[in-house]
Amino acid sequence: MHFSQIGGSKGGDFPEMRAYMVSKLMWNPYLNADSLMRAFMDGYYGEAAPYIYQYEKLLEGGLLASGERLWIYDSPVTHKEGMLNTHCRKRYNELFDQAEQAVAGNNNYLKRV
Repeated sequence: MHFSQIGGSKGGDFPEMRAYMVSKLMWNPYLNADSLMRAFMDGYYGEAAPYIYQYEKLLEGGLLASGERLWIYDSPVTHKEGMLNTHCRKRYNELFDQAEQAVAGNNNYLKRV
């Protein structure tokens, strides 16, 4: 049996990507998760994909480097010294600015970014 709680609202934490990846992995659990993430992002974000990918990897790296556990009921304050520190947040904003610039001429991609 398998239970996934993937739903989310627009602007949430990548609900479309999570649904895509979990669906693919349910069919074949041996697929490479990073390759699935890149394939999704290329199709969903177009030219903005490299910036969104960098954001996701930096966020992941910040979490792992902090040694803090990620918990479903966490407050962002828990991670203010780790993946949500001032330096990281500045870089995340820069990446999203670059992503928006990369797809400025495509309203569909721009809305997704």
